[in-house]
Amino acid sequence: MDAGSVKNTDTVEMDIPEPGTAVPSEKKSCSQKSANKPLSSVSYVNDTGMRKEIPLPKKTGSRTYSPENGLIDRVTVLNWHTDYSYYEQFRATALRLRDYDSEPCAPVPFFSYMPQYSQMTADQLRFYLYVRGEICEGRYPDTEYTYLLLLIYETINLSDVNAPEYTMTILCNLLCGYAGTYERLILQLGDWICDFALISGVMPPREKLAPFIGKLSDSCYLKEFYIGLGKTQVCASDILKYSSAYNYTKSRYATGENRALYDRHISAVLEKIVSAGAGAAAVNAAMLEKFSITRDSYVGALCSPFVKKRLEISYFSFSKSHELRFLITDILKYTENHLRQSLGIRSRLSVGKLPENIKKIADDYFRENLPNSSHGEDDSAAYEKLYEPAPSKLTPEAARAIEEKSWQTTERLLEAFGGTSFDDGGGNVQSSENKKAEGASYGASKESGSNESASAFNASAGESLSGSVPSAKKACIQTLPSAGTEFIDAQADGSGEDNPDGGLPSVLNEDEKSFVRAALACDRALQKSIAKQAGLSPSLMADAINAKAADEFGDIILEEKDGAFCVLEDYYDEISSVKL
Repeated sequence: MDAGSVKNTDTVEMDIPEPGTAVPSEKKSCSQKSANKPLSSVSYVNDTGMRKEIPLPKKTGSRTYSPENGLIDRVTVLNWHTDYSYYEQFRATALRLRDYDSEPCAPVPFFSYMPQYSQMTADQLRFYLYVRGEICEGRYPDTEYTYLLLLIYETINLSDVNAPEYTMTILCNLLCGYAGTYERLILQLGDWICDFALISGVMPPREKLAPFIGKLSDSCYLKEFYIGLGKTQVCASDILKYSSAYNYTKSRYATGENRALYDRHISAVLEKIVSAGAGAAAVNAAMLEKFSITRDSYVGALCSPFVKKRLEISYFSFSKSHELRFLITDILKYTENHLRQSLGIRSRLSVGKLPENIKKIADDYFRENLPNSSHGEDDSAAYEKLYEPAPSKLTPEAARAIEEKSWQTTERLLEAFGGTSFDDGGGNVQSSENKKAEGASYGASKESGSNESASAFNASAGESLSGSVPSAKKACIQTLPSAGTEFIDAQADGSGEDNPDGGLPSVLNEDEKSFVRAALACDRALQKSIAKQAGLSPSLMADAINAKAADEFGDIILEEKDGAFCVLEDYYDEISSVKL
């Protein structure tokens, strides 16, 4: 309440003029009423029988200014373009009751979808005035939601009369005192507090709204208002929440004990990159793109034309800045790959071209805080070294020993599975006992490559190994598929060892398979036709396919390019070779 107002603390009695009895200061003819001209003053008869007149403030002109908010660039406040009078009586009564108060009294039930003074009894009015006084002082008695909504309407409609700091205090007190009981207050007051702040230039205190900032920014039409409230620079936690197309919390590996590891290290890496500044990393406020919106204030509220405004807002967006969004997405994936490596998970996420300075910040962090997650080129070489053959000198005697051991193993396998004989491929059944009498040579072959190597080895050894190919080995060789598409198809359809569960084709339905085929060609028209046949939009179908792909092998396979969905370059060859 402004400093010039005098608060009437007298107990409210029944002889207070009934709400709605306030009359204009001068009578108007029917022709004047039809013009819907707003009132210039309000008069009423007080308790002593004297008529009191309250002048109404005139509308101010439009203005443009830069608010104290890190993400709001400029705001232009315009008067409402039309006049209407059907809420003037509410505003007149609010002005008349502005300085009244009431003693504590028992709650009185009251319900209305759009509460007004004219709907209230004297007891309800008395209780409302008591609640209003308590909330003004920062005390929050139990009350029904309708009384709170009436106070919000009153506060908004008197926002041009009361001091702006008083108005902001009442709105913030209502939110902080009752949001836990009535969560819908967050949805309504989130927008209306933002509207009033941009109209008046008075920002709400961030520390007071801190427990609700997340929900307010999620529900407000301008989330950047609450994100940038009381801040002068980009915050890593806000970037993580609003500027990434990848949600690491939905990763199949970010569960159980791993979740805490993900939360701690991903946040820490991003904080280091952001705090490094523009000179060391390309993550800074300059990457935020500027956007503009036009907003009608106090949408959904009971509001007179005196306080209703039109707002033209220029702001910097987190979620709509595509360059920053792509960069943060790649940073999160690169960081998760470090974490996966430290956990012994071989699956990796595909990462675009990250600047080397950003990679270095992440690599240095993990080298210091999680040494076993080193991500350099030397790691793959060290890993491959574990699978190198044991060093030994290649001689004919060593080759014969290896051959002998392998056939001993074959004998044991044949005996274990119920037989000691095999078909040599020509209908001749031989005993495994005859195997030792056969030569160790593989014989002549039309195939080049391996036989040429064998011949070169025999020549260098000075020996001529003779004899036919052992029958057991012939049988084994005949069961192998020839190299080529048949082998690829065997793995693709789930019959190969590398994909025992059937792979991606087994989790896609027929429409989704057709959509992936269309994505291989980036055929926008065909994708639209397939999605329409399935009763979905192309984007929803692509999202469903990416979700299944992420569950199957930890990454998406489709991305949007020029209005069409295409298979990611990293997976194009692999998917194009699969039978869909």
